[in-house]
Amino acid sequence: MYKRIFTIVLIVLSFQFFAIGQNLNTQTSSKLNALKSEAEKYKTEGNSIQQADVLNKIAYLYWENEIYDDAIRYFQQSLEINKTTNNQNGVKSLFYNIGLIYSDQEDYKNALINFNNGLQVARDLNQKNGIYSGLMNKAAVLKNLSKNQEAIKCINEALGYAQESNNLKLIRTCYGMLAENYE
Repeated sequence: MYKRIFTIVLIVLSFQFFAIGQNLNTQTSSKLNALKSEAEKYKTEGNSIQQADVLNKIAYLYWENEIYDDAIRYFQQSLEINKTTNNQNGVKSLFYNIGLIYSDQEDYKNALINFNNGLQVARDLNQKNGIYSGLMNKAAVLKNLSKNQEAIKCINEALGYAQESNNLKLIRTCYGMLAENYE
């Protein structure tokens, strides 16, 4: 008797879980459709800044749902707009986001290309935090490629920026990554 009740409870809970999952997918899908319509509206109006912002939102939704190819595609569309509007800070951030997605997919070659591109923009803008982030992201990829000496070089440069800003958390992160690479 108890075994039967337990089985029924498990079945009911399974259906409830499945329904919640389906509802989330429906909500996400509806949100994506609304954002795509909004992006198209801004494109038609010639409002490229708003269009790029909405394309980023679409990309983040895909990224959160682990639909990486679509996330990259929408980030790249936003990247092109940011290049056209000369929003260099946006360009840097988009290169880093694309690099992170490639890194999540263990496509380290493309991750490295994007981190290098973002790092170059951060250097051109003389953004110390952006340079630090780019160096650390690049170092993580290099470590995954077993290029530990190159990773150590990046981390040491990043350590200089962390020490310059006297940010103990960043300094600690650098030393942790140095230890991993020396190991």
